[in-house]
Amino acid sequence: MTAPTVSREVEASGPTLTDPVAGRRGAPGMAVSAGVITGLDLLSRAFAFALLAFSGPLAAGLDAATVLFVGSCVLATALGLGFSDGDSVFGAVQSAPLVVLLPALAVAPDVSTAFAILGGSAIATGAAMALMARFDAGRLVRLLPYPVIAGFLAAAGALMILAAVKMIVPNPVEAITAPGAALTGDRAITLGLALAFAGALRTGAALRPDFGSVVALVLGIGAFFLVLDLSGIGVSGAREAGLLSPPPSAAGAGTGPGLAFWAEVDLGVLREALPLMAAAVFIGLLGHLLNVSGIELGLKREVRASRALAGTGAVNLLTGVLGCAPSFVSSTSTLIARHLGGRSRVSGIVACAVLVGGIAIRHDVIALAPRFVPAGLLLFVGYEILDRWFLGEARQQSRQDLAIIGGLVLATLILGVLPAILVGILLSCLFFAVNYARLETVRGLADLSVRRSAVDRGPAETAALDRASGRVATVTLQGYLFFGSVDKLVAPVRTLLEGQPPVRQVVLDCASVSGIDSAAVATFQKLEYLASAHGAEITIAGLSSRLANAVSRQGVGAAGTALRLAASADAALQAAEAQLIREAGITEDSDDARSALVAACGDAQMAAFLLDRMERLEIAEGATLVEMGSGSSDVFVVDKGRIAVIGRRSDGTPFRIRSFRPGAVLGEIAFYLQTPRTADLIAEAPSVAYRLGPDVLADLARSNPAALTVWHRIAAQTLADKLSRTNELLREASS
Repeated sequence: MTAPTVSREVEASGPTLTDPVAGRRGAPGMAVSAGVITGLDLLSRAFAFALLAFSGPLAAGLDAATVLFVGSCVLATALGLGFSDGDSVFGAVQSAPLVVLLPALAVAPDVSTAFAILGGSAIATGAAMALMARFDAGRLVRLLPYPVIAGFLAAAGALMILAAVKMIVPNPVEAITAPGAALTGDRAITLGLALAFAGALRTGAALRPDFGSVVALVLGIGAFFLVLDLSGIGVSGAREAGLLSPPPSAAGAGTGPGLAFWAEVDLGVLREALPLMAAAVFIGLLGHLLNVSGIELGLKREVRASRALAGTGAVNLLTGVLGCAPSFVSSTSTLIARHLGGRSRVSGIVACAVLVGGIAIRHDVIALAPRFVPAGLLLFVGYEILDRWFLGEARQQSRQDLAIIGGLVLATLILGVLPAILVGILLSCLFFAVNYARLETVRGLADLSVRRSAVDRGPAETAALDRASGRVATVTLQGYLFFGSVDKLVAPVRTLLEGQPPVRQVVLDCASVSGIDSAAVATFQKLEYLASAHGAEITIAGLSSRLANAVSRQGVGAAGTALRLAASADAALQAAEAQLIREAGITEDSDDARSALVAACGDAQMAAFLLDRMERLEIAEGATLVEMGSGSSDVFVVDKGRIAVIGRRSDGTPFRIRSFRPGAVLGEIAFYLQTPRTADLIAEAPSVAYRLGPDVLADLARSNPAALTVWHRIAAQTLADKLSRTNELLREASS
């Protein structure tokens, strides 16, 4: 299965939104309210992510992280106002890259190293985005199969859930195996409140996908403090019980972002974190590209993807220097704001104002934040991602795809992020090989009764080819010939060689082959042995010069073997037809204009009469018989030599369309349609042809209507033969 264009966002927020204001710009009041709600949503997530990354030993960096994470939302959203053509596109620090970095943050010895890990990841993400924008490489995401993409993102949701639980219970496994020892005192209460809070957020989002989770957030926190007040516990009692976060002084209040931390980084720990940082960059790029795709579908117009990549890369470079985590656009926030009526830049401006206000009151928020709130919010976000990319896919995806998605989630949880990415890359390669191998390598099979060269011949040569049509077959190939697909070529060739009558010349038409690998070359050599054993020959035709040189260097097509190379399938067919004609004893002078007319009308006297009325023309080699664009409606019968139909490409270079040997009739289409000539008629060798012009036909209409009828029957039979062969080709191509 190949990867479809994925339009689902990384940060899912529930059911698909309908647009109640589609077709009109949102009213100013609606745009403002949409900005307020979206700003509060982004603010709460930024606070939760900061608490997730900077808690415990790293709590001294919480204040700076809060400023950075919220500030990154402001910058990314302000940037989104520039490439959305009127709509607000929101951006934020995202959970997927952050959770990938949590194992590295857990072993960081100090706040400076933690900021360096986050900032270094953001800088690398920004640089990668800038390069992708420069070379327009955003479409590369489509090379990953959908189950692999979904597996990575679902794993990010699972890691978010695990991280949320660890905020309360450092050892979740112990909580399962020995709950009595792990869930003591405030931990059990906090975990229960976090689960209930996450359930409330989920319920709110299900009831109102636009602002339900924000309402649930406000009501949940309000209900908590109301219970504290009514029960007499109060804020101080809740803090003593471990239900509230530490006071600002213990949380590092006043420690603002800066550049000084780079001088205090533990380089050894930073080096060990590089693989996880690379994984975060990969997940960040993937998430950004998928979110842009989701925004395009939601807004129902194209987003300037390269500009979005370049701008988001610049934001990551700037905030990364200060130690912020990677950020990118959020399709969830963008589409929620649009659903609420935020169909102008006003929503983005208002959201930025809300975020800036949140920075100003961050100390109070941190001091009064119940411990279950960030954990519950992260549980909600993690579940939404996991549901969007895995749990909710059960009815839409095949069992195989679901197994792969689930396998990547388990691999991430059990083995870690890096092994899971390696597994995903291996699965992508396996998907490519298996799915490409399912494509038909052999596009068509045809013998000479269906497909011949672009040479029209006289009756004797045509009859000889008709009798021996089963001795030459063309096998049309397509796509990339590699170890997974090329084996499909052996069976049909063997069937041709062992059939009745057996085929003695097989032409492999490779004009539509884009590439080959060493396994394909080995298969060609196997076909050579097969052809030799049956006394047959195989011609590989139509390879590009690059591919032809590559196979020649490996001995394919060497002299004295049953395997040959030809520039084109037409050249190979011409050679095969010429050999059959020689074997049939047909000589060069077996066909001429007289024999062609006799064969067509069955009356030698009538043929002689018509030939006497036609004008005999002698054409030197290279001379033009008819020019393209001329109004000539003459019909010609070739008597000797060879006349070619030469077309011209858009740049004026000539190319041969067909050739006509003695006994062939040409020009009848222009005669009947009375249209200008669409190609030149040029002699490829010294030639003789007989011309029948409209003046002769007009005279026959008056003096000998029977002869005119015979001529029309000859022309009609010629057209019918050509149409019949064309129909056979079309039937073979569509089968």
